[in-house]
Amino acid sequence: MFVAMMSGMLAQAPLAIFVSQFGWRSSMWGLGIFGGLLAFLAYTFVRNGPENRKVEEKKEDIWRNMWRGLARAASSREVWKIALVAATMSAPMLTIGGLWGTPYLMSAYGLERPEAAFYMSLMLFGWAFGAPFTGWLSDYIGHRKALLVGGSGILTLTLGVIVFVPNIPLWLTVSLFVTAGASGSAMATTFALVREVAPADISGSVVGIVNSMTVASGAVLQPLVGVFLDVRWDGSLSEGARIYAESDFRWSFAIVFASAFVGFITCLNLKGGTK
Repeated sequence: MFVAMMSGMLAQAPLAIFVSQFGWRSSMWGLGIFGGLLAFLAYTFVRNGPENRKVEEKKEDIWRNMWRGLARAASSREVWKIALVAATMSAPMLTIGGLWGTPYLMSAYGLERPEAAFYMSLMLFGWAFGAPFTGWLSDYIGHRKALLVGGSGILTLTLGVIVFVPNIPLWLTVSLFVTAGASGSAMATTFALVREVAPADISGSVVGIVNSMTVASGAVLQPLVGVFLDVRWDGSLSEGARIYAESDFRWSFAIVFASAFVGFITCLNLKGGTK
């Protein structure tokens, strides 16, 4: 998570500059070519294991066991509760940090896109350093649930200030975003927690469900915030693009705050969490 968030942070401002200079289509072409290069390198160099490793199961048995494992994992209510917590703690980073935060800062503070992208990338900075720290701390103190409750609670409170308190200075807004990233990064412990509450033979399946829900939170809330923005849109345009006011963004971010609050309540009802 540290490596992933640092790459996202380092890419925000440079990508914004590249888009402003060459357009978004050229930027997407460049990213697509780079992704293809990574795929080629993975195909060339990545290996599943030693070449002489013996696979005892038949191919049909492997697929059958995989589906059985997924079915067992999906039948666990506790797995879905943990997955919901992971999703709601990741949603602000994916929805605000990954998409809507930069135009919000531009609208609220009159920033240029590269500058706004840089400030928004600091949210990923908080996540990058918070994830390994909370992972280590959960191992050190032997508690998963306590860190999830604390992280989710701080995240919800921070989002509440962003959404419901108008006209706060830029330095405070940026500080709140960094805090949201750091506190939300406690969701890294959900991967450890879900493995501890599920049988060892389906650990891959339960981790897969948690990870899928994490990514799905951004896929759901990113367009949903856009729908809320369109509801508030007053018809203003700039070079054919819709212009939203600062209050429109804060009103739309309320859906992200609501999801974080649901995650916090769910945290309080999690089982386990102690090694």
